[in-house]
Amino acid sequence: MNAPKKVMVRRRLKGFTLIELSVTLTIIGSLFALMWPMLGDYADELVNRNAADQQLLVAKGARKYLDDNIGTVTASLSGTTPISIPFATVQNAGYIPAGLSATTPYGQSYNIVVRRPSATATKLEALVVTSGGTAMSPKNALRIARMQRGAGGYIAPSNPNLISGADSQWGSLASDFGMAPGAGHVATALFSSDGDGSGDYLWRNAIPGRPELNRMNTAIDMNNQDINNAKTVTATTLQAQDTNTSRATVSNLLTTQDAVVNGENFHMALAVPNSSCTAAQVGSVRRNQTTSAGLVLCYAGKWQPVGNALNGIVDGARHARYPTRS
Repeated sequence: MNAPKKVMVRRRLKGFTLIELSVTLTIIGSLFALMWPMLGDYADELVNRNAADQQLLVAKGARKYLDDNIGTVTASLSGTTPISIPFATVQNAGYIPAGLSATTPYGQSYNIVVRRPSATATKLEALVVTSGGTAMSPKNALRIARMQRGAGGYIAPSNPNLISGADSQWGSLASDFGMAPGAGHVATALFSSDGDGSGDYLWRNAIPGRPELNRMNTAIDMNNQDINNAKTVTATTLQAQDTNTSRATVSNLLTTQDAVVNGENFHMALAVPNSSCTAAQVGSVRRNQTTSAGLVLCYAGKWQPVGNALNGIVDGARHARYPTRS
């Protein structure tokens, strides 16, 4: 009676029964089915993060390129017609890392587009928009937009012409930028401090229609440093301890303690002796236009030879001190 039991035990020790194997495979299959979406989401997250990081690098380079070339870009615009700046142009200029691909992990191309919102607008709008490649799912497109924080946007299937901020904080029509990428693409708004890249900075180059970009609003303290290679300095008042110049033109009044011109000669304006002079010119000295050698002094309403004028001044002082008796 014990022999059959021993045989059965030996058979069970050799492997699983068909029922046990089926249960095991069922459990593994269930676990795999539960984990598969999680694995897919993790893989998508890696791709989305890479796409968002690349998009931000392109946007950063494009924004800096526009800031440094705003004059050229503005001059290229006509009315509200948008322009597209090639990715290669920005990358070759050093604003985008040389090793960065011109396409996203989804095979989409980067487009840097700029427009003037109205014909008279002084501020520009700019975007980096992807196109072509494999369209992303709405979930992934939204995720990438949110990874770019407030600047990120995406195009949803419900409105293929609307580029919407990740949380609807901004929106633009793709057609306004000459684009039609369709749903499943993302964008980045190139925001700046005042919307056109000008900020509160002083620009090196003249910007058409924007003279305020080359204008200071306060005094400049040079901290005892030099200003070199200036062509013409126009000022209401010039105050300096020492002034060295090869040529100076003063239209109204020059006041100085000492003046040395060409090391020895001081060439003054000319005046004809006995011609009229104004009350504001009283005491001024000019060269004698008749002789080109002597000097004339504005005194008593006339340009008088210095000798005559001084005699008049001395005589006037003498008479004032010792009145003539009648």
